[in-house]
Amino acid sequence: MKRTDLLKAASYVYIILPLIIFFLGWTKLYLVGIPLTIALITSLYLIAKKECNSDCKFHFTRAEVIKVILIVGIIALWVYFSGIGGLTWQNLDHKWRNEIFDVLVEYKWPVVRGTQYGTNGMSYYIGFWMIPAVIGKLFGLSAGYIAQYVWAVIGVLLVYLLICRRIKKVAVWPLVVFVFFSGLDIVGLFIINHKEFLDFTLGTHIESWVAGYQFSSFTTQLFWVFNQAIYGWIITLVALENTNNSIVLVMAAGLFSASLPAVGLMPIVLCNIWNNARRIRKIKNISIINAIYTSLCTYENIIGLFSAGVIGTLLLSNNAISYTAGSGGQTKIKALLLLGVIAILILIVVIEIIRRNEVFRNNVKRVLVNNKRLIQILLVLIGLAFVAYGANHGLPANNRFTQENNICKYILFLGLEVGIYILLTYRKGKHDNIYIASIVMFLLCPIFILGSSIDFCMRACIPAQIVLFVYVVKMIDDIVIQKKKLATVIMILTLLIGSVTTISEFARTIHGYHEYEKNGIETVRTDEIMESMNFCSKAEDSIFYKYFARYY
Repeated sequence: MKRTDLLKAASYVYIILPLIIFFLGWTKLYLVGIPLTIALITSLYLIAKKECNSDCKFHFTRAEVIKVILIVGIIALWVYFSGIGGLTWQNLDHKWRNEIFDVLVEYKWPVVRGTQYGTNGMSYYIGFWMIPAVIGKLFGLSAGYIAQYVWAVIGVLLVYLLICRRIKKVAVWPLVVFVFFSGLDIVGLFIINHKEFLDFTLGTHIESWVAGYQFSSFTTQLFWVFNQAIYGWIITLVALENTNNSIVLVMAAGLFSASLPAVGLMPIVLCNIWNNARRIRKIKNISIINAIYTSLCTYENIIGLFSAGVIGTLLLSNNAISYTAGSGGQTKIKALLLLGVIAILILIVVIEIIRRNEVFRNNVKRVLVNNKRLIQILLVLIGLAFVAYGANHGLPANNRFTQENNICKYILFLGLEVGIYILLTYRKGKHDNIYIASIVMFLLCPIFILGSSIDFCMRACIPAQIVLFVYVVKMIDDIVIQKKKLATVIMILTLLIGSVTTISEFARTIHGYHEYEKNGIETVRTDEIMESMNFCSKAEDSIFYKYFARYY
């Protein structure tokens, strides 16, 4: 029976609504705001009709509804301890995020301010705050902070329900695993810095146990960078359920709300596009190229492409992208983008030639089949050489975070953060190209440096972490059912040792509550936001502020 898939519909609304608010509030209405808003609402309608009105394979029984109520309670408590909404003590990063939110509420949109360095416009992934900021503008700043908390709870709930659908059950224990899931940071601290290990007490932040590399636990992500984390989780899970019809639109929404996770999601999305195309090829008896081409050429994806173009002009003007600490000056971002565009155009032309020319297509297939093993070996060798170089140097530039990087620390980091989980789940996931793509992302994320910090490593890995977590939950189910005692013991010990990281995050919130009672919600100065390379761009040099933004 056909029924509306409310979970998927709600997830699409959650990720696309901020885009609509942004276009209406920040851009020229006649040029961008109204046309793209109408187009996005139309896209939501088409998505609801195509993807959310199908054979629903997942629905709640009465017993599961009771579980969901308990799950909502756990999520509400988890989000409370994160400090989102300023209801309790917050980690250091919240000071900047609080000020971003204050600026979004109190300043006219688009946010532009004259500084000692010129006129700066906000250029940041602000999707999470769009709805709460509107609430704040209408009902006051305090109401806006409460709206942040509620919006976060809704987002995390959608994330967890999407996870439940992937594991095909509604249960409380996977949520507990999600909250406490982490790499073995405490073991890394013991190996790398024995003195700090001996001084360790609950409340110590140990995610950065090795300089230059970090895969944050889900709790750390929520407690420190919630604006990227929640949207990074949800776009990953929505993309994995996507049928190619609206995948570009999903990525555009991800670019706006969680830019670095969206970049890390791209290889996984490419695998999913391929998988969907293979299914379409079997059903319609057409070539794989035709299947990819027809499944991606949809109204929703075209609108997503336009949306991504506008958002791209906002984010790519960000000073953190234009400058790196290691280079000491402006990088060749525009040249790299031009090369990227040229490469994509060449790829499109090649695909079209292959699609139209059967003889050429057969010759390419013959070369690939006859030399499959040689091509695989060459790709592996090139990949290993690239990874080894990056692990020792950091790409594209060294900075103070990566000066001591070397291949030994890189291997140790990967082994303790994700290696044991991969060993436990590899047999189950080795035939899934999405799982393999996630492993590749774990290998690549630590070696890329963007701006003056290691944000790319910490955030671009989020989609791969979600995929790995789903496999860990499935593996736990299997080993318990099959009564594999050794595997069960290893998995439980790994999760318990990893949970030290997240327990310490909770402890720090508890320890800091007295400070919160004294100081309340803390922020940095507005100048630290509007003059920071991480959050702004030169308005006069930005394509977005010159051509798309409404008059400021």
